[in-house]
Amino acid sequence: MLKVGVVGVGHIGSVIAAELALRGSNVIAIDLDSRKVNSINNKKAPISEPGLEELITLAIDSGNLKASTELSLISEVDAVLITVGTPIVDGIADLSALKNVCESIAKILKKKTLVMIKSTVPPGTTRDVVAPIIGINHYLAFVPERLAEGQAIADFRNLPMVLGGINLESKEQAVKFWEQLNFEVIQVSDCTAAELVKLADNAWIDLNIAFGHELAQICDAIGTDVMEVIHAANTLAKGSSYVNILLPSVGVGGYCLTKDPYFLADFAASKGVDLKLSRQGRHINEKSPAYLYSEMQSLVIDLQNKKILCIGISFKTNSGDVRFSPAIDFLQLMDKDEVAYEWYDPLVINEDISEKLRSSRLSSLPENRKYDVIAILAAHDCFGSLNYQSLSRYLEREATIVDGRRFFRANEINEIINNGINFVGVGRTRR
Repeated sequence: MLKVGVVGVGHIGSVIAAELALRGSNVIAIDLDSRKVNSINNKKAPISEPGLEELITLAIDSGNLKASTELSLISEVDAVLITVGTPIVDGIADLSALKNVCESIAKILKKKTLVMIKSTVPPGTTRDVVAPIIGINHYLAFVPERLAEGQAIADFRNLPMVLGGINLESKEQAVKFWEQLNFEVIQVSDCTAAELVKLADNAWIDLNIAFGHELAQICDAIGTDVMEVIHAANTLAKGSSYVNILLPSVGVGGYCLTKDPYFLADFAASKGVDLKLSRQGRHINEKSPAYLYSEMQSLVIDLQNKKILCIGISFKTNSGDVRFSPAIDFLQLMDKDEVAYEWYDPLVINEDISEKLRSSRLSSLPENRKYDVIAILAAHDCFGSLNYQSLSRYLEREATIVDGRRFFRANEINEIINNGINFVGVGRTRR
């Protein structure tokens, strides 16, 4: 049986470890955070991800998955996947966690162990930073992580594995690893090309949403629904696919989309190339929470004296992750203006989140309380439909619904307006 180590069991590593165990590998999941390790060993998900707890339970019950804080156990594996964080610190990629792991395991790996980097890094990192540490006695490849939170399990099962090796032999070993576990593989020429694939994906997504947001501002200026424009525009065939303008919202967040365009632009700058689009897309999206907030301010008079409920504060729907969440940015603008509000998000399990926000967290939606403003900043499935019927019992007369990510249909907005409720959206504000 193939023995696999997964180092770093957060939003990505926990999914990978559990799924590989179910595919017949003997997996040891390593993390310095004992809370994550204990969660996995107790058949609990260390993070909020749909289906993950069930997946971990099956993997533990199969006998193929265990978690530990002991990095020394990596000495027993045939292959190791590294999924530790690589944040931006003072505008520069912080590779310290990646370097530390590589330095620690390089001393204890069996000869000819396959090492695969899945942490997102600037191009050239595997070749110039990791390879000298790991040394020549092992196989080394980069396999970008391309999972979207909220659908990470399905993505891991269905998306092809892009990979590039530090040399041909390493690439061949990486291809063999994934193919024997029944994954589709896309080979690229080397590690640097594979690193660039991940950054290209996320820079495209970020820039595409930024364009959608600029379209929304045009639509707000002339009174046209941006969703109508986008849905119609996306019916145009172009090349091998269709025009695919992504939807504007309260903003773009999460661990990857907020940094990868900068990774790409900074790498390009080091090669004498000025990638204006990547940086500009980021700047546009960073202003998105403030744009929705200003739309709300323009419609809701005397906001400081209104009763406000904010539903969903994670960075996207069906995720409990609040890292770089635009919803948090939106709420902090209210904090800055001393606007009181309550917020509710059962998927958010981070106990430290209250330190970022001044206002009260609700453990459940109150039965007998009405609000002047309800802002939907993430529309998790667990909330139900969040339509006018379900929200009406919480709404005061002439209240306002703020749509940050629910994406109400035009007929739903008409129903809201016809019942005397104001509607604020990105590119679709109605009075």
